[in-house]
Amino acid sequence: GGNSRRGGDFSRNARKHSLLLRTIYIIMVLMKIVKTDPPAHLPAAEEFAWRDTIVQGARTGALGDMLIVRSPRRYKRFSKEKERVCFLAGSGHFKWARGETPFGAGECFCIDGEGEYEINGACEFIVAPSDN
Repeated sequence: GGNSRRGGDFSRNARKHSLLLRTIYIIMVLMKIVKTDPPAHLPAAEEFAWRDTIVQGARTGALGDMLIVRSPRRYKRFSKEKERVCFLAGSGHFKWARGETPFGAGECFCIDGEGEYEINGACEFIVAPSDN
């Protein structure tokens, strides 16, 4: 009687756990951060409409579908699609499920896939949708 019920709960929980692990694995494998060439033109920081509020300790602004961030130390972001991150100033590293990747002023990276990443370091950067 009671043992078969516990076995059923264990089996159901094991299936849920297995599905969760597969989902985490897929997200980790699919998201990539790859250094890329900078675009031909990036707008200047003065062209963005800066917000008065502070987000995660950083100042942010918008220009169309682009975001600019002036971060003193760390900024977390969740990517849903392909996006490009171009660093205008500063240096540091990306931290994400597959490790860490260093960056410096003047460098651009393509974030390919869905997932969370952190940008660590005092820096200013633009996030824009990426076609390639």
